[in-house]
Amino acid sequence: MQTVTIVGAGPAGLVAAKVLLTDGFDVTIFEKHASLSGIWSFEGAYYNLHTHQPGGTIEVSDLYDEYASWEHAHAYLCKYADKFDRTSHIRLRSQVLSIFKSNLHNAAESWSITVEQTAETLSSIETFHFDFVVIVSGLFSSYHMPSVRGQEKFSGSIVHANNSKSHEQLVDQKKISIGFAASNLYDDGVFKPQYALNDELVSFPVQPIFTELKRQNRIRGHVSAIEEIIDSNTVRLNTRKIFSPIDLIICSTDHYLRFPFLSDADAPTMGLPHETSNDFDLYRRLIPVSEPRIAFLGYVSSNGTWMIDEVASHCVSNYFKGVQLLPSREEMQKEILTIRDFVLSRFGTTAPHIRYFCLELIEIYLHYMDLPLRRTNNWWSENFGVYRPNRLKTLHGEMQARDRGVSFPNQFYFSFFHVLQFCFRFYSEL
Repeated sequence: MQTVTIVGAGPAGLVAAKVLLTDGFDVTIFEKHASLSGIWSFEGAYYNLHTHQPGGTIEVSDLYDEYASWEHAHAYLCKYADKFDRTSHIRLRSQVLSIFKSNLHNAAESWSITVEQTAETLSSIETFHFDFVVIVSGLFSSYHMPSVRGQEKFSGSIVHANNSKSHEQLVDQKKISIGFAASNLYDDGVFKPQYALNDELVSFPVQPIFTELKRQNRIRGHVSAIEEIIDSNTVRLNTRKIFSPIDLIICSTDHYLRFPFLSDADAPTMGLPHETSNDFDLYRRLIPVSEPRIAFLGYVSSNGTWMIDEVASHCVSNYFKGVQLLPSREEMQKEILTIRDFVLSRFGTTAPHIRYFCLELIEIYLHYMDLPLRRTNNWWSENFGVYRPNRLKTLHGEMQARDRGVSFPNQFYFSFFHVLQFCFRFYSEL
């Protein structure tokens, strides 16, 4: 039996484990936190973190539930892991220190995975060997902490939003926030994004309580930046406006992708973000060009992230089994550059977490696996209904039928590509 290690037990890691185990692989998951579910665990979530999606869309096809707080999402993922007996494959408090093979291009060589495992006050370091590796360490595991002139004078606390864990930590504090991504955190205070709320790059939902508090002027917004901390509790913005007294500065600042368990040479070779580049140059955002037996899941920020992860997991399993063959290196590189140029021209960035349209990726993966894009029997709901995870429940059976030689009818489908073409043509004529 071929062995696979999965780095990370967040939503993508759990879904990948379910798919790979079902397909006959021997799977081991390493998770550095004390509990599974990634950003939906206590270690990963900030206080009052909620999903930004309606119920029934942030879930996987095998288990229906409604959305709510991070605690609810955590309980849902634990329930999912237990339902398919995936918990026994997870090693918690196990931080991957290095992933290495002497020749990345050698498909016959196994991967060496060095892991630090912690139990209470004891820790041990051990090296394991696996045939395949799936990296699902998450989009939001590393974040920027800005350096502010004069911050050594500040007597209060400067924390990242990810480290704001409780109401008690925030209550009765005069706060300034750098950025506003974690809009769930605020009860009273000042928030100061660098860009306006209607900026095209700031296109995510804001919690209703945030809007209500701003309407009451209990939260005051300033499109500016902190210029200097003048003394122990006084902050000056670059608009020359001064706030005092301030007890707490919350940095709701950007996250970035790094893979510290890969060497400084291997990360750029695989097309991954590193110190001098934020490009994420993987084929279909999954597989490094010409580096076999390793895949990356969960690095798409979208309203359909969990659905994308589920379909992408089937893609990766097909690739590992040899069912799906990759194009030539030149063809893969050409597609990567085409997508990078498109994203750069439309969004002004090649950042890996840009919000891709979720249905486009799902359709790309389904087409890649020779599976039908049409997922319902009703034309109206197919083209105009909400794309829910239950449309994907039959994927495994469809692949088994495909492997037996069953072909699916190529019916007309109003795909997301057609929608994009229509929208771009419409706006270009305005």
